[in-house]
Amino acid sequence: MRVSAKTIQILLTIIATILAIAALKATSAITIPLAFAFFIAVLVYPLQRWLNRQT
Repeated sequence: MRVSAKTIQILLTIIATILAIAALKATSAITIPLAFAFFIAVLVYPLQRWLNRQT
């Protein structure tokens, strides 16, 4: 039985996705606060830039 390259690519993508989700779940105590902090930083950046221009 011969497996095509497309099938291998799909299977590797599925495996990588499962591993990435498992890694995020295992490190959620760190990744959730970091993601929240990044989100806040992105939201506040335009205000910071505007305030720096005012000085």
